[in-house]
Amino acid sequence: MSFLSDIKAVLTPKEIVFREVIEESEGIYSFLFDACEPIDWKAGQHALFVIKHTKIKKGSRAFSIASSPLENIIMISMKIDKQPSDYKKALLEIKSGTKMVLRGPIGGFYIDKAKPTCFIAGGIGITPFRAMIKDIALREKDFKGKINLLYINSR
Repeated sequence: MSFLSDIKAVLTPKEIVFREVIEESEGIYSFLFDACEPIDWKAGQHALFVIKHTKIKKGSRAFSIASSPLENIIMISMKIDKQPSDYKKALLEIKSGTKMVLRGPIGGFYIDKAKPTCFIAGGIGITPFRAMIKDIALREKDFKGKINLLYINSR
């Protein structure tokens, strides 16, 4: 993706619809959305997610998209502690069918399918790697490289 295509993606809002939230483990949540129109992205990219269902001070946040484009779902994952931000509180209160806005996806953090790659991730920072690994698994015959993952978590 080029800089100009990133700018265009951010300036072109896309509606998404909240499907469900999954508590993956204590304090780690994944939020799943459906796109109202086709959205193209590469595994590893991120986007701005804009809350519309309630008024909060900072209503948009950038998150790595944790799903592969081949999964036909947009997933973001995050850690939410006992005193969450207003944004994360609003996400926890969102109801199925509620619309949000996605601006993007943008960024050049994705892999070359022919080169060996080493991923190094910690904690919730695993999300873009989850998308890339899932994408590789779904496109197995297209991937020619080798992947190594070093993951560190304090739990």
